Amino acid sequence: MKNVLIISGVYIATVIGAGFASGQEIVSFFVKYGNASLLGAAAVGILMGAALFGILERCRMNGITDFADYLRFSAGKKGTVFFDVLVTVFMLCVFGTMTACAATLISDTASVKEGFAALGVCLVCFVCFCFDIKGIAVVNAALSPFMIAGIIGVCLYILFFREMSVFAGGIKGLSDNIIISSLGYTSYNLLTAAVIAVNMSGIIKSRRQAALAGKISGGFFLIMIVLLWTVIKIYYGKTELGSVPMLTIVSREGKIPGLIYTAILSVSVMTTAFSSGFGTVNRLGAASGLNKYICSLLVCACGFFLSGVGFSGLIENAYRICGITGIALLYIIMRDFMKITGLIKRVNNRGKKYKKLR
Repeated sequence: MKNVLIISGVYIATVIGAGFASGQEIVSFFVKYGNASLLGAAAVGILMGAALFGILERCRMNGITDFADYLRFSAGKKGTVFFDVLVTVFMLCVFGTMTACAATLISDTASVKEGFAALGVCLVCFVCFCFDIKGIAVVNAALSPFMIAGIIGVCLYILFFREMSVFAGGIKGLSDNIIISSLGYTSYNLLTAAVIAVNMSGIIKSRRQAALAGKISGGFFLIMIVLLWTVIKIYYGKTELGSVPMLTIVSREGKIPGLIYTAILSVSVMTTAFSSGFGTVNRLGAASGLNKYICSLLVCACGFFLSGVGFSGLIENAYRICGITGIALLYIIMRDFMKITGLIKRVNNRGKKYKKLR
């Protein structure tokens, strides 16, 4: 059970970046499409859990411990190169997004210009990358219960102490935009989460453990995304939410709730910035042969310039592009999930029986 909780915690912590905790992802990918988007948000939780089970079970069955090997098995040689490049690009985008969010938080709390704040964040990250601070992944996993409890607790606090209708305005019909947005959101999260899942798959010893890890991760992610959607939907269109919607909403409830959520956001921002940036440095070094100092400088410089696009701008554009491009990865993972669970075989058998009846 310990190994199941460890891998579930790391998997969830990978997904809970500043984009998720701030609520900006929920606005960009779901809330703006209307009440029916709640179905898409709920589907994401289910897909993330199913994906984790499929990845862990495939790795256990075939003795896979490296993401490149997993891609070679599932997507072939050409697919491996494509997804490897896409993962690296996305990790760099994540680093730039976290830099932008950290700059916004510092600017709002310390009255420092966002450009100088972003430069300071990049300098701190540069020092960390140069000194190989790999323990940030361990810290990220250890802090995931704090982030999960904080997000759920704050959302419940707001819902219990507010008296506003969530579903005012009627339910709009599902559209292609909602479907693509939901699939894209799942896909770009899997670009990094799948790498983590494969690398940690060695601690899973049975199909039951893999299934339990998928259920726990998917369940908690489902609860958090539905709660965030519900809270943000109350205020969306009624008040200016800014680039960090949840912090704007929570701050309306008082100074203490605002400080608590600022702490949650700060933790998620810095741990995600370190892990995504460090991952990009390693991948760039392996591909180019450059030393870690030059790679760290290049990654931090790119992160600084990307932060100029703005926190919400990066999520709305860079994340969406990577997500839509990465839908192919979601397809590969879910196709393998259906093979492992026997869903494809059962569907084919039913098809054959139907043809015989005809």
